[in-house]
Amino acid sequence: MAVLLSLGVNHANYLLLSDSKQSLISHCYNLLLSEPGAKWTANKVARYLYISVSTLHRRLANKGVSFQSILDDVRLNNALSAIQTTIKSISEIARENGYKCPSRFTERFHNRFKITPRELRKASRE
Repeated sequence: MAVLLSLGVNHANYLLLSDSKQSLISHCYNLLLSEPGAKWTANKVARYLYISVSTLHRRLANKGVSFQSILDDVRLNNALSAIQTTIKSISEIARENGYKCPSRFTERFHNRFKITPRELRKASRE
């Protein structure tokens, strides 16, 4: 029964997506934002959107982006917002955004924003 409900929800979501004028990139962002800490893969997203993984990669490449770049963007921007607006620990924010290792999260965050999460938190509080 749960499988049927899940299939029904997925199909309803697909119908909503196919009727809208949102781009594939927007669909990916919205889906990933729904659960940024989940173990997302291109294959999982493609299945959710009812397209093949090769079609997903090809269409994203035609727009000049990759699945991984969208996933990184969603997670890091979500973390950026959480650091600035919550009192959660950096480790907790990292975990909630799919990073098992806080030091790896800090490295990726610093590479993207040119500031560490701790430096940003300190600056946000001043």
